[in-house]
Amino acid sequence: MKIDRISQIFGMDLQKVSGSGKGPEKTEKPTKADSVSLSKKAKELSSSSTESIARHVDALPDVRAEKVQEAKEKIASGYFNSPEFDDKLADRLMKEFGF
Repeated sequence: MKIDRISQIFGMDLQKVSGSGKGPEKTEKPTKADSVSLSKKAKELSSSSTESIARHVDALPDVRAEKVQEAKEKIASGYFNSPEFDDKLADRLMKEFGF
């Protein structure tokens, strides 16, 4: 479909926009770039908190054995194929999506 056909359908006048052909006008260069500086104390706090969090995460077990065992028992008992589970799942989905 051609543009002139669209303008006829909607009764609009399309105008061609043209410039001088020279490209964008140059603007003044900023005299100073933005910068951020942190105090020595802020740098120490940032570094120590990052290290503290990393140590804490490293100390956590990779696998929570009690959760794995609980899931295995539910699978073995057929819990995930029960109407009770279906109802709980449906309720959670409805709540999650705002119904």
